[in-house]
Amino acid sequence: MLGAPGIRHGHHPHGPSKAPRRYRALSCLIVSLTAVVVVVQLVHAYQLAQAQHRPWWRRKLNLVVPHSEYKARLQELVDHAEPHYVAFTSGVDENGISWCPDCQKVMPIIREVVLSSGGSLLEVLAGDRDAWHDRQHPIRIDANCPVQWIPTLYFWKPDGSGCGSSVANPLSSDELTEDLRLIVAKFVKETAAGKRRKLYKLTHHIEWKQHLPELLEHAEPHFILFTSGTDADGTPWCRDCYAASPVVREVVNAVGGSLLEVSSGERHEWKRDLPHPLKADKTCMVTYLPTLYYYTPEHGCDAILDRTLNSDETKESLRVLIAQFVKEVAPGKRYVDRVTAEVIATKGKTCGGC
Repeated sequence: MLGAPGIRHGHHPHGPSKAPRRYRALSCLIVSLTAVVVVVQLVHAYQLAQAQHRPWWRRKLNLVVPHSEYKARLQELVDHAEPHYVAFTSGVDENGISWCPDCQKVMPIIREVVLSSGGSLLEVLAGDRDAWHDRQHPIRIDANCPVQWIPTLYFWKPDGSGCGSSVANPLSSDELTEDLRLIVAKFVKETAAGKRRKLYKLTHHIEWKQHLPELLEHAEPHFILFTSGTDADGTPWCRDCYAASPVVREVVNAVGGSLLEVSSGERHEWKRDLPHPLKADKTCMVTYLPTLYYYTPEHGCDAILDRTLNSDETKESLRVLIAQFVKEVAPGKRYVDRVTAEVIATKGKTCGGC
């Protein structure tokens, strides 16, 4: 079919269309604006990361190493995304399965929570069952990061200087999965939040005074619990300590305070005829275990719970005793008034969410 006279097929009678040019110009403008937005976001991310004192390109890390190598790999942890955590767990059997039931249940939760927070995790394998039951296992007697039970989760300080606080009580397979997830998530949230977070730290009696500045840097009120060492199974050899120490941890944790737990060592060290260093210390004298002190920067060991925390007491009565002491020495600090009032009113049946 012939077209109209004087008109070529494919050409507009009034000349080339200007629409494609306008579309091209609009597309270029959109691309340019998108590029500007991306650059601005990258700059903002860089500035934010710089404000947090870490390179913006750092990625998360999940590294598993044997205990003999973990200190050599700490720099690798620090070089990756904050916050940093170190989890001490059991080794595995010939089938690649952890021999520790608590570790089997808890470690996947720790990985999930830490990595979803954007942080990095170094998992340290304690070895086989026989190796862990040796009282002289290297991570049991490590002065900087002593491990009393597995699994143990430590927060690694932002400056890479060592272990900060750890989860106060053992993470047990007896807990519901949802409860374990809440415990770990709360710990991660608090430790990653800022300088005045709560502290729980376990140390040996030989170097406990070295950790006092760290205790005072963390959230008030501050307490020191002197307790026994543990046997090969990680259980305190002192019955009263076994009963009372977990309750002290939960009450101090519930009021938002910080706790330095000091191990007296093995039974023969405490029972020997020669004066134990804790018994001979005039500033924070310890004559029985467990002993709970309220600690202040002005007066040091300022007040002592003058009633023996005895294993003959029920868990509820121990809660009330500890809550009454905390209320007396630290009224108005953090959540002390609310939590202690609840514990006392319910006769120890509840603990302010602890």
